[in-house]
Amino acid sequence: MNQDELAHKAGLHRSYVGHVEQQRRNPTLENVEKLAMALGVDIRELFADAPA
Repeated sequence: MNQDELAHKAGLHRSYVGHVEQQRRNPTLENVEKLAMALGVDIRELFADAPA
């Protein structure tokens, strides 16, 4: 899935998704939930490999 498709499925702007991916913006928990739903994963999976 590319950024355009992810952004569309999550109801977010493509540039916002790009900035989150590039770590130029910090997403809100609400938007993390939207991204997880668009990806079809549990929200916890998005934090599974996050550094402590």
